[in-house]
Amino acid sequence: MLEKLATPVGEPIVLILASEKLKNEQAVLIQIFRYEDDANDYFAIRCAEMPEDGDVTSARFSITTNAFQFSVTKKQNNQSSNVGSVKLGPTSTVSVNGDLANRGLGSFGYSRCIEYIQKKYSDYSVASVKLSSSFPNGQSEWERRNHFYQNFNFELEFSDENNIGSGRAKAASVSVLTTHYSKNLRELTLVEFQQEQCEQQRQKQLAQKADEKARAEKALQFQKKSNRMRFWIWIFWIVVLITFLQRLMTFISAD
Repeated sequence: MLEKLATPVGEPIVLILASEKLKNEQAVLIQIFRYEDDANDYFAIRCAEMPEDGDVTSARFSITTNAFQFSVTKKQNNQSSNVGSVKLGPTSTVSVNGDLANRGLGSFGYSRCIEYIQKKYSDYSVASVKLSSSFPNGQSEWERRNHFYQNFNFELEFSDENNIGSGRAKAASVSVLTTHYSKNLRELTLVEFQQEQCEQQRQKQLAQKADEKARAEKALQFQKKSNRMRFWIWIFWIVVLITFLQRLMTFISAD
């Protein structure tokens, strides 16, 4: 399998996923994998969640999950048909896990793949993608999947009576494919991401110091107020005592 022969190319980049529904941002490592020989060219975008300790060397990139690829069967001059083809993968089902789903990761991955193959294989044919009604399951999921392929300019042909579940996604050639990037993505180099993390940590520390200062000032104000109250309480009791003593002396003198 070409997937297992592919090796990383260059440094990984960091993709910041945001969402209109989810307030939190999530950092994802993006790594290009390539393999090429005389007959094949394999290009893949594989994604992994950023390790909690920030050590990118510990990231694990799956071949089938959170992965997007095009495998190319090259034209061969010694073949009479001399036809080259491109196949989308790794499977006909886009697989994005958990919190990474529905945040533009799949669109990013396939858009990058399309940009690569269009530079070298724009006249190649594109193998059709099978659309199954069994997975994903349900009309809303079918509609989401169909819209996903339409964003890349695939034409959909259905074989089921509802014209939505089963069928195929087709493109006449690589040249007709289009890219589609989500507006909720930010792309950073590792250095930029580390700098941003340092700045966020610095801002967090500044906020903590400001909060600690505010609490200390509040405690000081409370202490000052408490001291003033104690002072006036002492004054009150001193006045009471003096008044009592004065009245006592007056009473004794009268006797």
